[in-house]
Amino acid sequence: MKRKSVLMMALTILLVLAVSGCSKPLFNVTENEDNTISMTAEKAAAGSAGVSYITAGENEILVAETDFGEKGEVELRIFKATLGEEDFPDEPDQTQNISGTGSTEIPLEPGEYTIAIKVLSKISGTATLRMAPATSTTSES
Repeated sequence: MKRKSVLMMALTILLVLAVSGCSKPLFNVTENEDNTISMTAEKAAAGSAGVSYITAGENEILVAETDFGEKGEVELRIFKATLGEEDFPDEPDQTQNISGTGSTEIPLEPGEYTIAIKVLSKISGTATLRMAPATSTTSES
């Protein structure tokens, strides 16, 4: 009888935890058809990573729009090529860290890019990477 009570209590605790929204860490990177990259993080741990691709046109810049709150940081390792899983060189062509809430502009030359995204510190929130027209204040001369 005592064994059955302990088993029922354990099952009840598991059910309460499942229903209460105890969620597993999540880090998702999605390449969208409109030449944007979406990131979603929920308690994503440092070291979580993803890879996606984007195309930069003439007179365009990469804009990272972040909504990560006050904590957490993500590193973008940008390679000017469309790379397969085994093709990554040791050093990227460009590196940019993004964090917080706001917008970061990253100048890129026209071409195809592979972006390796790595969580540097625990993070929750969303981000979008998109190409936007360069303005006179953001374009390199």
